[in-house]
Amino acid sequence: MPNPHKQDSATIPDAVNPRGYRVPADNPYIHATMHNAMPVNAATLRTETWACGLRNPWRFCFDPKTGQMMIGDVGQDKWEEVDIGKAGGNYGWSYYEGTHEGPRFKDIPPQGGDELIPPIYEYSHNEGSVFNGVSIIGGLVYRGTRLPELNGAYIFGDFGTRHIWSLQQMGTKWVPSLLNTFGGVSSFGVDPANGDVLAVDWVETSGGWCAWISPQRRRPRCSRRPGLSRIRPPCKPRPAWWRMSRSSKDGTAPR
Repeated sequence: MPNPHKQDSATIPDAVNPRGYRVPADNPYIHATMHNAMPVNAATLRTETWACGLRNPWRFCFDPKTGQMMIGDVGQDKWEEVDIGKAGGNYGWSYYEGTHEGPRFKDIPPQGGDELIPPIYEYSHNEGSVFNGVSIIGGLVYRGTRLPELNGAYIFGDFGTRHIWSLQQMGTKWVPSLLNTFGGVSSFGVDPANGDVLAVDWVETSGGWCAWISPQRRRPRCSRRPGLSRIRPPCKPRPAWWRMSRSSKDGTAPR
């Protein structure tokens, strides 16, 4: 078993069961002796660790086409972020919050420490924009059949502001677009029949429900071209270019 330290089998039985809990042999922290330019004891290092410097990932997913991991990482005071997962990656918390100074910024290790990976996208807690929020809800990469405009886009949302966005790579930049403002989105899923995006609403007063993201029947007045377009003032963020449809009583998607 790659994990070099011993476990108390009475406390964690699966940790010493060769048919149970195991650490993959290619995990990046196995046999590590240095971290952030500081020595670590390989005999006590938790080799289950796959990446570090994330504050509170909620949640991560894999692109079903490329296998790339996408992570929504909840910030603390000012910034939410989206990251691309990398084995052994250090994403900088709590030296940084997003690309900005974090609570331990002054403690950044000297030259020779880990390379800190910045987010591909971040948004602030400030009000006044449809691209701000307070608690990111990581989503999924769309590879469905009904919405070609969103092919390869990362769909995610914010629990506090209720916005749902897409994030698409355009050259070296990742560009967000507002899809809708909806309920109290807490998670996302996929309809296995066609890859439709399912958004889970967690609102105590409504009992919670699921919704499907589907195209509007007509283009909103503030959009100058069909397809995906960013909502800009004086356009209102709702209904945007995509509508949210509640699931029917039998749990199937509305068509």
